[in-house]
Amino acid sequence: MALSKPPQSLQNEDIHFDQVEHRRLVSILDSLTSSLSSFLLCASASLREHSLRSRRFDLLSLTLH
Repeated sequence: MALSKPPQSLQNEDIHFDQVEHRRLVSILDSLTSSLSSFLLCASASLREHSLRSRRFDLLSLTLH
């Protein structure tokens, strides 16, 4: 008994579903990438500020001794 192909309308629905799913996944990945980028920018700024404060404290302690 040979397997019959699904009707063309079902194949079109599958293709449409795949396209919608693909767009949804791309949108989610785009959002995650944007959030990660913002987080890394904030973390970088925070580390830079901490580093500058630490250096200032070192210079201050050297000048007081």
